[in-house]
Amino acid sequence: MQLLRSSIAALLVLFLTWLINSAEPGSSHSFDLVITNGHIIDGTGSPWYSGDVGIRDGKIAAIGNLSQADRKRTIDARNMVVAPGFIDMLGQSELTILVDPRLPSKIYQGITTEITGEGDSPAPLNDAIVQADHLRYEHLKISPDWRTLRQYFARLERQGMGINLACYVGATQVRRMVLGDADVNPSAFQLDQMKSLVRDAMHDGAVGVSSSLEYAPAPYAKTDFSTSIRASHANEPWAKHFVTLLLLTIPISPGWSNFCGYGGDSPPSGITPCLSPSTGCRFRGQEVRIRERGNGSVKAETGETKL
Repeated sequence: MQLLRSSIAALLVLFLTWLINSAEPGSSHSFDLVITNGHIIDGTGSPWYSGDVGIRDGKIAAIGNLSQADRKRTIDARNMVVAPGFIDMLGQSELTILVDPRLPSKIYQGITTEITGEGDSPAPLNDAIVQADHLRYEHLKISPDWRTLRQYFARLERQGMGINLACYVGATQVRRMVLGDADVNPSAFQLDQMKSLVRDAMHDGAVGVSSSLEYAPAPYAKTDFSTSIRASHANEPWAKHFVTLLLLTIPISPGWSNFCGYGGDSPPSGITPCLSPSTGCRFRGQEVRIRERGNGSVKAETGETKL
């Protein structure tokens, strides 16, 4: 029995050694494409390094010195950066992707993944929202033939996509589904309806909940609306465009939160009170992301990366 175990162990070591050697950068395996001489930034946070990237069947198969490897095509990336596709965390292509699925404006910037659904989202939809927004659909020549996020995603899959797309469900969207665009407060029953819509959207594939209080009817929402919606989905990501309410929702939420939209010549008045609570949440183990657009004024106080 001991001899059998030793033999199996020896065979396993030989097999693993063969796997490692067969995947070494100098492998002579054939590639569909080799990108040579690039400055590789691999997304791990490490400094760039020189090397070649071998691609087979649409996937990265090897990184290193592939000068001797067979390939069908070569791209010389000398003096260029080779990096994974960028992720746009605040994209707004949920409708234009239905017009031109290739999304060249994204691809030409190196963006291969977009997260959309800022306050509004492409679903859920009802006839009243479609009628209220008919000018937008008509301008883009889009027929909104979906009502749920599942149906929207199915339409994207049928037509094909030039990038990866993920979507939040918008707090404004579920409010409009129940209350329309009126400046009214929801009853307890209506609030439960909104929670149910969020729950359905999450089951359909939404990656989180988003709110954006800059644009009507979102500013009509009171604190208890957003905190209630957020509390009922506390483990899900929450994206917030501008800080007016999220300070009240962070402490109850073990999921991560994403602030975006800061910028200008100086930090907006709403951000200074957010820095301390955001830092406190990080100490408690919650991931909080603050993204800025502008001249770096917010970066100096938060240590976050400017867009």
